[in-house]
Amino acid sequence: MIYKWKEGFRHPKLSAQDVGERIENLRETKGGFVKPEDVLEDARSPESPLHVAFEWDNSIAAEAYRREQARKLIQNVTVKIEMGDKVQTYRAFVSISGKDENNYTGTVSAMSDEEMRKQILMKAWNDLQNWRKKYADLKELAEIVSTIDQLENLFAKAA
Repeated sequence: MIYKWKEGFRHPKLSAQDVGERIENLRETKGGFVKPEDVLEDARSPESPLHVAFEWDNSIAAEAYRREQARKLIQNVTVKIEMGDKVQTYRAFVSISGKDENNYTGTVSAMSDEEMRKQILMKAWNDLQNWRKKYADLKELAEIVSTIDQLENLFAKAA
């Protein structure tokens, strides 16, 4: 079997082949299923090829985990707006790419700015394309995949 990284992902110290083979071996030894905990436990050993994929300095790892928790907080706040008898709920904050990193801003503010609006719509389109790639082989979703393909022409014209 040949393992490759998902499009857009790279790891500076590991090959997808080595990672895939190791995880497949773990899956086989765990009765056909592997959990993140299994991978982490294997990676604790400095002899494991997965060891270099993890931050083992607890102070650095803890800070990174807290940043991820902060991201989750920002990403999961919603706004409910009532307009007459209609109620609309949407994310309160959206991610906007800055020069060196992503930042968050209010959804209303972002959608009112032409450049940020384009960026949000392109991200949404890319997310939809990634979903399409992930599930394109499932017959049960063929109609949805076909609709996405039809939308691609419309989206290309609008961009």
